[in-house]
Amino acid sequence: MSLRKLREIINKYNDYPWYNELKLFDDKYKIQDLEEEINVFKPKIAVIGEFSSGKSTLINSFLAEDLLPAKYQPTTVFITEIKYSSDNYLLVDGERRELTKENLENIDNIKSDKIEVFLNNPILQEYTFVDTPGTNDPSKFTDEIVFNLVGESDVVIFVMNINQALKETERQFISKLIRKKDLEKFFFVLNFADIVDNPRLVKNEVIDKLNTLLKLNKDTLKTHTFLYSAKEVLKNRLNGIKSESYEIFIENIDEFIKSHKQVLLNEWLENETRRIIESIILKIEAIEDKINGKAKKYEEELAKINEEMKNFELAINKELINFEREFNIIKENYKRRIKDSIKYVYSEISNEVNNMSYEQLAGTRYIELRTKKLLEDKIEQDTKLFLKDVSKLITDFDEKVLSLKDTGVNFIFTTPKKAGAGKKIVNLTALTAGGVGVASLLPTMATGVGIASGIEGLSAIAPFLAGIPIVGPVLAGIGSVGAIALPVIGSFALAAGKVLFDVAKWGVGKIGDVATVVEEKAKRRIFLNQVKKELDKIESQMISQIEKLNIEEFKENYIKSKFPQKVILEEKIKLIKSKQFETLKLAEEELVSLNNFKSELMFY
Repeated sequence: MSLRKLREIINKYNDYPWYNELKLFDDKYKIQDLEEEINVFKPKIAVIGEFSSGKSTLINSFLAEDLLPAKYQPTTVFITEIKYSSDNYLLVDGERRELTKENLENIDNIKSDKIEVFLNNPILQEYTFVDTPGTNDPSKFTDEIVFNLVGESDVVIFVMNINQALKETERQFISKLIRKKDLEKFFFVLNFADIVDNPRLVKNEVIDKLNTLLKLNKDTLKTHTFLYSAKEVLKNRLNGIKSESYEIFIENIDEFIKSHKQVLLNEWLENETRRIIESIILKIEAIEDKINGKAKKYEEELAKINEEMKNFELAINKELINFEREFNIIKENYKRRIKDSIKYVYSEISNEVNNMSYEQLAGTRYIELRTKKLLEDKIEQDTKLFLKDVSKLITDFDEKVLSLKDTGVNFIFTTPKKAGAGKKIVNLTALTAGGVGVASLLPTMATGVGIASGIEGLSAIAPFLAGIPIVGPVLAGIGSVGAIALPVIGSFALAAGKVLFDVAKWGVGKIGDVATVVEEKAKRRIFLNQVKKELDKIESQMISQIEKLNIEEFKENYIKSKFPQKVILEEKIKLIKSKQFETLKLAEEELVSLNNFKSELMFY
């Protein structure tokens, strides 16, 4: 059911005397915010590739406009964002300029790292496009281009000249600088396909090479690799002639986005809508409870639950001791993997540095970006293993606790439903499909929803985790775990998130600063010593985060997860005792209307 329908249900009862007492202003604002969030969701498509590969012409072919200059090579590095607007104009350093091809060709020496092109074009109502500098000039690589842009984009189109497809510099770029999780959303375009004799043969050869180089699934590569002729498509579309290669390409991109981001968007929307409905129903029940004088009864039930929680903690104490011992082993394994990964990264970088000339070391940020890429890939892999181990440990622990019932221990808690039953639980794998963190899905989702939206227990850590692009895909490592793991894994996921945050923020200006030292002293030893120093520092930070892990927060969350009615009772008592319903008196027919409102919401 749509948000519009929910709004209609709420407004339907606004003339009843109890309506204002519910104070639904916040709930109605949340519905409005959700509608705005959905309206601004627009996939971002980044187009990257070497100079003269035809990136700009490819974007022009999508736009069906000869707009972006095909051969400009700015001395200042910037990206070009092409967005929808009812007016056509160019934004450079905050200054609005006339949008012409000539103005685009003559842009130079700008202060910012991007320019914005606003264009009244139908395809821009569906997507935002980003054009980038050539990838064959490592001296112009920046975090913004290699990591941020690629990480935040929903689709990355890697354009290659079919005559030189997957040449050495292209292989180096995608294999050595692009993170593994980002490769899943890459589409490979073999441009100028109209000028070779057997383009399909070349396509198959490229797919085989990509499969060997990147270890990507071959079937996926077949649907992500396209023969294309940007000039021909542009010419045809300018003349009103349909292009089959364009239609097929856009259709595949659209299907990819829908199968990844749209799934997440729909699940997020469903969970947020459910939260609004539950909030309103809780207020309705508070009115009913106030009238029926249930406050004292609820307080008695709450006292009983608090006492039972204490008994439950004593009953599972032995299993908690075993859990802590097993968890400490997992924690030590995590630390060992981190240390091994740091050694591996240093070894790889040492080999590369020793094979580079002094000029290469001094004149490029390649080593810094390469180090960052290796770090993120390795630590991400280590963290996935850690979270999987923890998830299994929690599930096994829960099974042992439940088996205590057979030994005569009496529990009054409600056994959680399995994942997928009852209240919707977001599948973590679907949540991060395509290797994109939630922070890049919608502009304001990072604070409002976060990576763990809709997952009980994890939602509390969402604001922190959502702002870390590397963390979302790592959480996919625990997959669609049993429902019991979800409410209690939050503290461990948070610690893992902090480890990854240390990695994600590392690198800016770290090794790059050393390039000037190398240029002056021309000594690889000095360079590698600085690399080692920085790697030791990040290792120390990560190990420190892991050392802080203990089971106290887990124990508290686990016990709470077994008594979900405690939170509901506390909220009901709070509402009943609030001044909000202090003087409320309702006639019988008004109670009927209130119950009807509640029923409509429950069957929404």
